[in-house]
Amino acid sequence: SYLKLSLLPEYRLALSGDRSLLFRAGIAWDDSNRDESAASFLGDVSYRQTGVGGSSETLYLSFAQSSQVPGYTAIVPGNPLFAGDSGLQRERSENLELGIRLERPDWSLDAAVFHRSDDDLVDWTFIAGDPSARSAENVTIDTLGTEWIVTRRWDKLEAVAGYTYLHKDEQFGNPAVTGSFYALNYPEHRATLGLLWQPLPSLEFRIDNEWRTQEANPLRSGSDA
Repeated sequence: SYLKLSLLPEYRLALSGDRSLLFRAGIAWDDSNRDESAASFLGDVSYRQTGVGGSSETLYLSFAQSSQVPGYTAIVPGNPLFAGDSGLQRERSENLELGIRLERPDWSLDAAVFHRSDDDLVDWTFIAGDPSARSAENVTIDTLGTEWIVTRRWDKLEAVAGYTYLHKDEQFGNPAVTGSFYALNYPEHRATLGLLWQPLPSLEFRIDNEWRTQEANPLRSGSDA
């Protein structure tokens, strides 16, 4: 069983003109009947300026911590194909992010750069020579990334283009681990392009495209692109 409580008060400071500062700071508390409880800090500060025609600019800096205990499958030992570990530690993460949002009547831009640190993240791993046998392990991962999303709007047509870059540095608690099925199976570069046409208020047509370059993984026999 899980219990989570969070408190996040905010304070808005009006500046001259149509500008404002928003401060938020709080705490989250996680508890379960399996592990010790944990407290996490949440907070951000953002600057916002509004203009004519619904245009606005927002710049923000945020820091957030989170925590959870491993799921049931990961802590049940004995299965040769999914070998759990009852001694797995509570997972903890911290995310520091700097971002900007520009909003105009016919286009918008969302951009962010972030650093995420995962301590004792639970992932299904494998060793060389026996990749089909999954073993639940704690892994520490530092992730540096950036994401950009641009939207352009016409009368009944909307185009959305995006790009994401991720770089991960990992450290397994078990030196025999060769690779990961999930946390380290990710695209280093990912670009998307979508088009949406809405000829009628109740009818829309959408097409989405994606291009990605996956990080090298010992289990992949084909191309990484």
